[in-house]
Amino acid sequence: MKAIKNFYNEHPYFSITAILIFCSIIGITIEYILNKDIIFAGIVPALVILIISLWLKRKELRNKEK
Repeated sequence: MKAIKNFYNEHPYFSITAILIFCSIIGITIEYILNKDIIFAGIVPALVILIISLWLKRKELRNKEK
């Protein structure tokens, strides 16, 4: 657990992106298993959430430096 926290603190942007990709893969897989269909319209909201999350993390890191 300590190693995960250290990795998150050292690479915050990669961690956020990896979490989003992992969760998207799980969601796409579940959608395919249940409906045998892949809906790519869900990628746009995921990208918006990613951009907002990265912006908030950047803002948090800049506030820590001050």
